Amino acid sequence: MLYFIIASGFVLRLFALSSHDFWFDEALTYHFANLPPASLLKATATDFNPPLYYLLMHYMLKISSHEIVLRLPSLTFSMFSILASYYFAKSRINQKVALIGASLLAVSPLSIYLASEARLHSLAILFVPLLIVSFFELKKRPHTLTTLTFVLISTLALYTQYYLILLFLPFALIVFLTKTKIKITKFLRFLP
Repeated sequence: MLYFIIASGFVLRLFALSSHDFWFDEALTYHFANLPPASLLKATATDFNPPLYYLLMHYMLKISSHEIVLRLPSLTFSMFSILASYYFAKSRINQKVALIGASLLAVSPLSIYLASEARLHSLAILFVPLLIVSFFELKKRPHTLTTLTFVLISTLALYTQYYLILLFLPFALIVFLTKTKIKITKFLRFLP
């Protein structure tokens, strides 16, 4: 069933790659990626997005500057997002929920659209389950490797999309509630 979900998601994203013209934000990505790395870092300091995706695209331009080729990383990140969310749900809940979640992500119109753009959003979406998994692994087994993994994934995520820092709010809440041994139901009673 997972193979069918992956294949369906791939076909939908593949057809979407050429479904629209190269637009302004993609052209901005191309412009930043076309700069030398030092200039690229300076240019992204004026942008609202961190530099990691632009640096990846800088090296993608060495292969080709065709718009379909520039959109392939987003398609790839989107496919890995489906797999990452499947494995996260399977390890935390069960296989049935994991298949349903992967199916929904595979056919999600927004996910398909973002996978067809030369923009950073698919990479940011991939970092969500990776961050969550690495956080819970660190919580379960706090040692050097899990700590380094969480720090590395967090750093890459925040160099991809600043909004991913919002995931640290529930992480902090989980740590706080675990350390103080407050039950979540008691905590929720005090919220407005």
